[in-house]
Amino acid sequence: MAAIARIVGGLFVAGSLLAAPFASASDLLDLYRETLGSDPRLQIAEAEAEIYQARENYRRGALLPQASVNAQGTRTVRESTNNTSGADIRDYYYGEKYSFSVTQSLYNKPQWEGYRSAKSEADQYAARFEDTEGMITVDLVDRYTKVLAAEDNLQFVVAERQAAEKQLGQIEARYKRQLAMVTDLLAVEARRDRLLSEEIDAQNQVELARQAVSELIGRQVDEPLAPLRKEVFVGWDLSSPDAWIEQGINSNHGLEAARHAVKAAEAGLRQAQGGRHPNLNLQLLAQQSDIGFENAPAPESESYVAALNLTLPLFSGGQVSAQVREARAKLRLSQQQLEELERNLSKDIREAFLNARAANKRVEATRKAVASAQKSYEAQQKGLEYGTVTVVDLLDASEQLFGAQRDYRQAYYDLMVQGMLLQRTSGNLAQDKLKEVNAWLDAG
Repeated sequence: MAAIARIVGGLFVAGSLLAAPFASASDLLDLYRETLGSDPRLQIAEAEAEIYQARENYRRGALLPQASVNAQGTRTVRESTNNTSGADIRDYYYGEKYSFSVTQSLYNKPQWEGYRSAKSEADQYAARFEDTEGMITVDLVDRYTKVLAAEDNLQFVVAERQAAEKQLGQIEARYKRQLAMVTDLLAVEARRDRLLSEEIDAQNQVELARQAVSELIGRQVDEPLAPLRKEVFVGWDLSSPDAWIEQGINSNHGLEAARHAVKAAEAGLRQAQGGRHPNLNLQLLAQQSDIGFENAPAPESESYVAALNLTLPLFSGGQVSAQVREARAKLRLSQQQLEELERNLSKDIREAFLNARAANKRVEATRKAVASAQKSYEAQQKGLEYGTVTVVDLLDASEQLFGAQRDYRQAYYDLMVQGMLLQRTSGNLAQDKLKEVNAWLDAG
């Protein structure tokens, strides 16, 4: 019996290896740097931000002076009839005209509001880029911890299966000497077969979890991943969600993008209404020419003109009214989308806070459960030595201990994911918080 207890005790030596650091393991920051350069969602968000930044620059350019140079060279053939002789006369002459023009808009409501709308849209998509980066960070932590959880589970199952096989060999030898009951033999054999099946499933779950990380990174992730440290310090304030909600309302990037969308729609409405406003611009023109009326030759002359051009729209066939109605509907749409997002954000922050706090409490609860399961297992070991419990009882105790250890580590994984989600929804900078969570890992 003592030999069997020592074999079962070997399970926990294998279990303790789960926390051992790996050489040259990748951690969250390593994979995050790769993700920034490969994730299509981030590349799309960056391209959108560049598009709307260029659009803002284009709209601003329309408000600045517009200068142009024009050069014209002509060759004219003029045919006429001599009134006296009736002979045809053909004249050839060349002409040149040069001009330099500068036009500055003094009042153009649609142009100005179009620029303000484009600026708000550029700010909107810049905020969306930040929000996408935060979303990808949470996604990375989620997939990373699922790999760690799957590998933890596989190593626990393998350790249990190996110990069950050794126990089975011991019991078979004792059964042949009629020192063990057939029920114990069959029970251990059934447990070994069940663990073989669980091991196959656990191996598959590891592969699936790693494929999810590979899809995110853009390459096959085969290297070891840095595991969780034995001791982790959590410095987050999880006493009340109110401060997190207030911060999220002020700093959440998705909400910031929605606010800029409302500003863009407001400017778009003013732009449409500007179709009823007069336009005023200043034009300066310098011209040199030797071309006269109908391209007739003329003495070379220079002219300088300063002009104020006023345009007052009177009727456009209802186009302006239609544009105003469309812009007003877009504004109402963006306002309702903002309202919906604000309500959802408060709910999302509160849910993330509650999940993070529950995970933090589970860490402490499962820590105690591991200690209790360890004591129970040690008691079963002694009972097996004295013959008061069976091998099956000891196996059940070991399974409970492994389950408690698995739950303890899973609680930390849940805290990592829910904590990062809480940080993201409350508007904290994703990379800074990722560094904080990465410190929970032991990269060796």
